[in-house]
Amino acid sequence: MGEGTAGSGRVAYVGEDGQLHVIAPDGSGDRPVSFPDAPGPGWGLPASREVRTWPAWSPDGRWLGCFRHPEGEDAGAAAELCAVEVDGVEERRLARILGQLPVYCRWSPQGDRLAVLSQDGEQLQLWLSALDGEGERRVIDEGAPLFFSWMPDGEGLLVHVGTRLDLRGRLLVRRAGGRGPDRLIGERPGSFCTPFPLAEGLLVGLDAGSGTEVSLVEPGGEAGDDRVRGLIALDGLVGFVPSPDGAWVAVSHAPGGEGTPYRGVWALRLDGGFTRRLVDRPCLAFFWTPRGTLLVAGWDERDGRLAWAEVDPEAGEARPLATFLPTRDQLFHLHFFEQFHDSHPLVSADGRYLVFARHPGEPRGPAGPGEIAVLDLDAVDPRPEPIAAGRFAVCSP
Repeated sequence: MGEGTAGSGRVAYVGEDGQLHVIAPDGSGDRPVSFPDAPGPGWGLPASREVRTWPAWSPDGRWLGCFRHPEGEDAGAAAELCAVEVDGVEERRLARILGQLPVYCRWSPQGDRLAVLSQDGEQLQLWLSALDGEGERRVIDEGAPLFFSWMPDGEGLLVHVGTRLDLRGRLLVRRAGGRGPDRLIGERPGSFCTPFPLAEGLLVGLDAGSGTEVSLVEPGGEAGDDRVRGLIALDGLVGFVPSPDGAWVAVSHAPGGEGTPYRGVWALRLDGGFTRRLVDRPCLAFFWTPRGTLLVAGWDERDGRLAWAEVDPEAGEARPLATFLPTRDQLFHLHFFEQFHDSHPLVSADGRYLVFARHPGEPRGPAGPGEIAVLDLDAVDPRPEPIAAGRFAVCSP
């Protein structure tokens, strides 16, 4: 698998030692990039319990954002938001997370800030920390559920606060830099997760009475002046992600709500062209590759594993790839695939390699240690190959 990996970038993963590592998709060049404060095993020295979680590449590939748990992920001690230099020696401890559980971090498009979700009881808190502002954090919004995307200029965050604790729900653009007012989207949100800013407008899910309508909203000057173009209305929880070129939107719905499988996947052209059903089986997640195909994680009904398939939206043809038993972190990533879609890609930047974390054991048996597997999407008969022991991996930009 080593031939042709030079243009595929690198993979960051959380190793079995709890630290961050980087590696090439062919398994070469494996090395740690984070190190615990406490000494490792040695004569009279205890092993460190420190764990790193949720590595996120900065847009320029220089830094990895992550959470540091000094006493272990389940110890209940304060965690830290960190930025680790991939090819250097610098590590910046950006903010302590006291009394909250860190959930997710995402770089701004300019790579100068990290937006963070942390859980405080039943609430989620969205806050910002600057790469050059150690110890500082600015709260942007609170609620549950809460999903967001950065606006392309890095000066705003498109935020969706759902209806679990706030019966009204809300959609708005929060000003990240403190310059200018926040902008309320004057339409009631439906049952969906992550909103996406596109060139044509804001891709959101709006309340359609008996369901949710996936819509493009072009904000007007004041609340209520928005121009709305509905794309498709479905019942239950609606999931959608736009293609990298903005030409397509992949859409599905879970009629039973959160925690139930999505039923099939449709591809809609945003220029008003055709709508095509790509998948008709239950699935957990779907996301686009850089080359414009769709990867779907469905259920293998024979043994309870997940099954990867790649679908061409133009031809509507699906290609089965492999089955796998995901690690806990990989399953969480797939469950909230819309939020992770752009920030934690599983496919290399050239579209060739799919990287994922799995357990090599049997679904109904004891889960063995996790391993990072790579699947060559260019192969005629792709087969996943393990490249490292670990619990989660993400491809570089």
